[in-house]
Parts: sequence; C-alpha cells; structure tokens
Amino acid sequence: MKNKHAMCVAIWCGALVLKAMSQSQPEVALENPQQIQDAGKSGDKLLIVRLKKIFKLDELSPKSRSGSAEMALAKLGDENAMKAIVCELNNNENVAQQTDAFEKLHYVAGYTSIQVLSRFLDNNPQYSQSRMLGRDNVAESLGQLARDTITAIVPGTYHPPKHWRYGTTVEMKEWNREWVRWIRDNDSKLKKLEPVFSFKTVSRAECQDIEQKRKESDTGKQEN
Repeated sequence: MKNKHAMCVAIWCGALVLKAMSQSQPEVALENPQQIQDAGKSGDKLLIVRLKKIFKLDELSPKSRSGSAEMALAKLGDENAMKAIVCELNNNENVAQQTDAFEKLHYVAGYTSIQVLSRFLDNNPQYSQSRMLGRDNVAESLGQLARDTITAIVPGTYHPPKHWRYGTTVEMKEWNREWVRWIRDNDSKLKKLEPVFSFKTVSRAECQDIEQKRKESDTGKQEN
C-alpha cells in the first residue's frame, strides 16, 4: 500500500512539474515565414494544430506564411500537406508553382522527398527540356532541379563528379543513371531519413480534389 501511495505521489508531482514547465515556456512565435519554417524544423508536433490554422490552399508561395506553414506541416509529418506539395510538383500547367515545389521538398527533405524527386532522373526528354516561366523567363528543367534538390537533401556520403552541373547531354544522362543506382542501392539507409510517409505517389484524382478545394478557397476569399 505504501509503495502504491508513493508511486501516486511521484506521478502527481511529475505532472505538476511538467505543467509548470509548459506554463513557464513562452509560446513559439509564428508571425513570419522564417519563424514558421523554424517551427517545422523543431520537431514539435504540438505545433501542427496552430500551423493548420495558418495554411491556406490559395496561398502557396514558400515566401508566404501559408506556404511556409504547408512546408512546416509536411516537415512535421502531416501527410495531407506533403500530398499537396507533391501535387504542386506534378502540376505541369503552373511552372512557377511547380518550381516552388522543389524548394519546398528541399526544406522537407527525408526519404519520401527523395523518392518523389527521383522520378525526374529518368532520362525522359521532357525532363531535360527548359521550361518557360512567363513570356520571357526560362526556368531550369525538371531533371536539373531534381538533381540539385536531391544533392542538397542526401547526406554527404555521395560525391558527384566534378563540374557535373555543366556536363554534356551524354554526361548528364550518365549522372542520372548514377543517382538512380545509388538511390536504389542505399534504399535501406535512406529510409531512416525523416519524414517518411506511407504513400509513394499521389493519384491524379487526389490532386484534382486538392486543386478543387484550392479554387473554392480562392473564390471564397474573393467574395469576402
């Protein structure tokens, strides 16, 4: 009986200490994009509720509070936010949004980001072509952006060939093949890189649903 009493006292005291600690710590500021992205890197999943209140589907720029909240949510393991980013990556009709998605995946990092990006390492001509960003600006090819982003995400256990970024077409194709082989051979190690999500791809239907919700959100905003 005494042991049970002592255990109850210990649990009660511990709860009081944790409560006091939580009350003494100031609330994490989420006033600007940098603070929001820092919050995502903190690993504190208790921030997810607050971040969801900031994220709006009609404000996706990584330089906005909403876009940063989407990134932070994905970094903290929120599957819906990660799926939204993957859909942005797959949106060939919006080059600016698609390009921003690479920046977001660089931030989110982890195993799933590497897997999502690695499909652009396929030596498909459409992935090696430059894209038009507006009337006069040219955006880098999807393959180039994928190589840059994966290189930044993967730990420094792999050293790309010197001057690889300025190689010939033949050299770039070989570089793609090297990366694909390396990712395949190191799959078990890469799976330890968080965040890891259960899905490998996002269906077109899911992306259409997300896009529809974005349009509805944008329409509601204009009406208000």
